[in-house]
Amino acid sequence: MNDGSLLIISYYFPPIHSVASLRNYYFALNLAEHFDSTTVITTSNQKIFPKQEFPTNNLDIVPVSTFDYRTIINFFSAQKGVIHHQESKKQNTIIQFILKLNETLPFSLLFGEGGLIYILSAYFFALKICRKKNVTHCFSSYRVTGNHIVSFLLKRKFPKLIWIADFHDLPYDDFRNNAFLPNLQAWFWKKILKNADKVITVSEGLANTLRKWHPNVQVIRDGIVPREAITPIDREHFIINYTGSIYQKAQNADVLWQVLKELIDENEIDKSKFRIRYAGKDATLFRSWLNKFELEEFLEDKGMVSREEAMKMQETAAVNLLLTWSFGASKGIVTGKIYEYLSARRPILLLINGEQDLEMENWFEEMKCGEVFYNIDLQKVPLKQHLIGLYKNKNKMHDLNSKIETQSWENQINKVFKVE
Repeated sequence: MNDGSLLIISYYFPPIHSVASLRNYYFALNLAEHFDSTTVITTSNQKIFPKQEFPTNNLDIVPVSTFDYRTIINFFSAQKGVIHHQESKKQNTIIQFILKLNETLPFSLLFGEGGLIYILSAYFFALKICRKKNVTHCFSSYRVTGNHIVSFLLKRKFPKLIWIADFHDLPYDDFRNNAFLPNLQAWFWKKILKNADKVITVSEGLANTLRKWHPNVQVIRDGIVPREAITPIDREHFIINYTGSIYQKAQNADVLWQVLKELIDENEIDKSKFRIRYAGKDATLFRSWLNKFELEEFLEDKGMVSREEAMKMQETAAVNLLLTWSFGASKGIVTGKIYEYLSARRPILLLINGEQDLEMENWFEEMKCGEVFYNIDLQKVPLKQHLIGLYKNKNKMHDLNSKIETQSWENQINKVFKVE
């Protein structure tokens, strides 16, 4: 137990319905065990976001005034509280320009997500908390940029404050080309992170980029939350399950669909018992992928579902599909979905679009949770053999109990306090 208080700056914080925000939630919950008190500053937009109920124990959660593009969109939109938009709708040139501007400093500080009003409101409230509660540590998460800027300002005001800056993904990278003026972005981020005591992130691939901005970067993966009970697998069907968003320019599963089509045509898989199940906001895109290879008839589109329903889908599937990418500096891409997949204890099929990613290969080997393939023609034969093996042994569960224990949130949080 540290003799002091913890302040967390997190625009995205449950009950927001977002897998990415769970990292912030579990960090807060477990870090709080080490302090006398914990205050979470979040956005007033929380009241318009989709709700997902989580116990907050002794966390003091304070929404601060926010007026940004999400506030504006919600005011004019017929669909209130939508935070995730279909990937197909983002392909419009004007929308792409706005999204790119939203992630470009300094423009994002105006009406970008977590813009100026949020930053000022969070900062002035944080000043009061720091003076009132003997705050010794500050934890901020990306995204949004405003979280780190508030912490940057606090660190300048209170030099002895220990600031830990967390990144679930990068503010920008060359492959996604998601921000204008990349050299200026690097300059800004070096300035913002200059006074951070430690930067943490989810993979070595992301850490390599962040080390260009800060000398002390540590990889802290998410913890795996064990499930009290696991729903029995669907013994009547061979189900390949995918739950979550799709990034159209980054993810690609053409090789998988091509191999599945061949297996069905060759009667290696009984088509009457085969299902490809999807849940998420990008059903239109997912359906177009399957239609390209004449697999649409096997699609079970569940649409947007609750976290509990998504987890049940993961448990009843024969295999959970994970799609990532690896290009240049964009390696070690880890989505929050993988930790849910791990706790479901079903085989995971990771299909990487792009170059070899040794970090992910080594992690899958360590966890013994499934196999890694690449979206290239050379992988068709081994992928086909692997799928046949999964089909014949679809009732298999992975014995991950020891791995889940070592990858617990408690152990991950303990790493944060270790000096490297």
